[in-house]
Amino acid sequence: MVNDEFKNVIKTFFVDFSEKKTKFFLNKTYRINKKLRFINLKIRYDSFMFVIKNMLPWEDLLIGFQCKVIRRPNVYNIKFWNHFSNIYISKKHRRNSKNCNSCDLLENYVDNLLYNKNNEQSLLLNEINNFDKL
Repeated sequence: MVNDEFKNVIKTFFVDFSEKKTKFFLNKTYRINKKLRFINLKIRYDSFMFVIKNMLPWEDLLIGFQCKVIRRPNVYNIKFWNHFSNIYISKKHRRNSKNCNSCDLLENYVDNLLYNKNNEQSLLLNEINNFDKL
């Protein structure tokens, strides 16, 4: 955890998920095994404490530019972020997306444009068909 300018380290800890039993270290001298994947999060102290206290999704830290992420290899770790953004949060902070069928609506609209021939739609269809000839 760092200050608001990401300069002064307030507290450092490491969590090792590489074995069945998770290990937690509260010191600055933990050595990272170069063969293991790792993610280093520099998180603003106040923001991190707020997220932990309220069991909010950790993705909120990314969205609000409250942390800097260093990882090896440089790939998105979906299991880590899924756990701390969907599983390890309070039930009142769960985020659901409603099935709005917007893709179906769009697909139906395009189908109607392409296959239902009225004057306006025919003009559009001709425009689409002749686009690459311009």
